[in-house]
Amino acid sequence: MNIGTHGGSCGHSCCLRIQDLCVKIGAETIIEDINLHVHCGEMVAIIGPNGAGKSTLIKTILGQQAYNGVISFSVPGKRNHKAKIGYVPQSPTFDIGDCVSVYDLFACCLSRRPVFFRRSRKLRKKVLNCLERVYSENLIDRRIGTLSGGELQRCALAKVLLTDPNLLLLDEPTKGMDSLFKLQFAQILK
Repeated sequence: MNIGTHGGSCGHSCCLRIQDLCVKIGAETIIEDINLHVHCGEMVAIIGPNGAGKSTLIKTILGQQAYNGVISFSVPGKRNHKAKIGYVPQSPTFDIGDCVSVYDLFACCLSRRPVFFRRSRKLRKKVLNCLERVYSENLIDRRIGTLSGGELQRCALAKVLLTDPNLLLLDEPTKGMDSLFKLQFAQILK
């Protein structure tokens, strides 16, 4: 898949454009004739029954699924700008025996030093700030393998938001989350 610059104009904002998208797996057509135009900053929900192809559409945008049609991303004033895509899967999983903490996971992403080296207070503060965005700073020292599904979703969302993506794809983002966090979720994405 190639998410690159397209010829159409989206005015003064970046945009994702999908035209005549069709995805087949073997002989079975999973999704067909999808046309979508989304500007950066817009929130769009894809709604449908199980098996309708929602996750397949996300995987296609991510470049993990072959397709026919056009998927393009543009930023006004920038040529050949590649989309910086953030993705939170439906059910992030880790081995329950993993001794890696939430802090270790973030430190791997934020630092060039191996996680077993002593880390700075500045790095810890940065990780705490990321987790605060998703109301989860209390998870910083918890082992990844002991987190609930909702806690994992929050940590995955915090990690993705850290990269400040142009496009944020969330596959069932509130799955496993308690009702309080579901209310906070819209505030996080603003």
